[in-house]
Amino acid sequence: MSIKPGGGFFPIITPILFISPLLYLRDPFVMLLFSALSLLLLMSFAQALYINKKTCYIEGETLGKSTKCLVTEKFMEKFIFNNCGNIFEVQAPSWAHVESIENFEKSTTITLSFSFPSPGKYVLGSVRLFLHSSMDIFKVEKDVAIRRSFKVLPESSIWIIRGLRFLGIGAHGLIESGEETNEISYEISEATQSISSLFKHRSGEFLGIRHMLPEDDQRMIEWKASLRSLRLSVKEFSSGGERLEPFVIADYRCYGPRSCDAVASSLISIALFLAEEGYSMPTLEEVESKRIVKFSDGRTMLAYLIDRVLEENLAYIDESDLYEITAPLSINEIRGALAKLYGENMLELTGISSQYKEELKTSPVIVTSLIHDPATPIDIASESSSQGLVASIIVPSEPWKDTQDLERAYAIRRTYELLLNKLKTAGGRVIEWRR
Repeated sequence: MSIKPGGGFFPIITPILFISPLLYLRDPFVMLLFSALSLLLLMSFAQALYINKKTCYIEGETLGKSTKCLVTEKFMEKFIFNNCGNIFEVQAPSWAHVESIENFEKSTTITLSFSFPSPGKYVLGSVRLFLHSSMDIFKVEKDVAIRRSFKVLPESSIWIIRGLRFLGIGAHGLIESGEETNEISYEISEATQSISSLFKHRSGEFLGIRHMLPEDDQRMIEWKASLRSLRLSVKEFSSGGERLEPFVIADYRCYGPRSCDAVASSLISIALFLAEEGYSMPTLEEVESKRIVKFSDGRTMLAYLIDRVLEENLAYIDESDLYEITAPLSINEIRGALAKLYGENMLELTGISSQYKEELKTSPVIVTSLIHDPATPIDIASESSSQGLVASIIVPSEPWKDTQDLERAYAIRRTYELLLNKLKTAGGRVIEWRR
C-alpha cells in the first residue's frame, strides 16, 4: 500500500508554491486563497490516509477458487470488493483483462475477462487497486489478495477425448468428472470449418492436368502443358461432390506449447473428420523420417495419430495432467489399445515414395509448425502447383508467442510472415490454426 500524487496534485500544489512568497504582503485575498488551497490539500491527504488504512477484501466464493478450462475458452468473472473506496483503475496480468469497474456506496464490482495465451498453470495471487482522494489530489495503491488459480488445458486435449470416444476407448476424463470444470465444451477452432473442403470437390471444380486418354474431349487439351511434357495433356474437372484419396503430410516438430498444441489439434481433427466421414485408404507421410504409411481407413489413421501425439507429447502437459484427460485409463493402457487398432491395418510404403506421390494425383494437406523445416512445404506447394494441384498448409497462428525473448519473437515473426508469402506465391493454400 502506498500514497502517491494524483492527477489533481500539481494543479493544487503549484498555486500554493507561487502564492507562498506573497504571504508577507498580508493581503487578505492572498492569505484566504493560500489557506483554502492548503486546507484542501491537507483534507485530501487525510482522506488518502484513511483510505490507505481501510482493510479492503473480496466477498463471495471467488476467493481461493480453482478452475479448469481449455486454452481456447474465454470467460468473464465478477469480483466484489468491500470496504475499499472508489476504485478507478485495476492492475492485473495480461491474461486477465479488466472489462468494467462499478463503484457503489459500500462495494465495488470489478469484471475481469480471462484469456490464456498457452496451456499451463496460472495463478492470480492478487490485483493492484488504484483509489483516489477528493479531486484526485492523492492516489492510493492497494494490493488485494484473490488467490485465483487456473489449470489451462491444451485444445488438443479435447480432440484426444473426442478421438478416443469415437474409437470406443473409454476416456472420460474431465468431461464427465463431477468437479467444476466450467463445463468444458467441444471448442472447435475456426480452421476446422474448412477441413471438409480439403478432401471434397464441388461440381466442375478444376482438379489438375493429366495425360490425354482416347475417350477425352479434344476441347479440354491444355497446350502449354502438352508442349512442356511433349505429350497431349488435358484439364480435369470434378463431376461433383466426389471424394479424393486423402494425403496428409505431418511434421511433428514444434517449439512451444502454443505451436505444439496447434499441430496436435490439426492432425487429430483432420483424422477424426476422415474417420467420421468414412474415408478409406488415407495416406500419411512423416516429414522428419520420410516415412509413408497407407491406412485401411480413417479410423485406423486416427488411432495412429493420437498415439503419435501422445508419444511426442504434443499436448505439452505432464503425465499427471494427461491422466486427468484419459482417466480412468492410464496412458500406457490407452497407447496399447490404440496400437491394437492400427497395428495390422496399415502398410508402410518403402522405396516408392516419389513414384507413389506422382501417381496419387491428390492435393496434399500439410500440417507443420513451418519454422523448423520451411523448405519442405514450399517445395511441396510448388510441385503440387506444377501438377495443377493445390497443397493446403495448416500452420499455427502467431507462433512467436511461444517465446518470452522479444528479440527472438521478432525474428520468428518476420521469418514466419515471409514464409507465408512464399507459400502463397508457390501456389499453396495457407490455413492458420487460430484460437
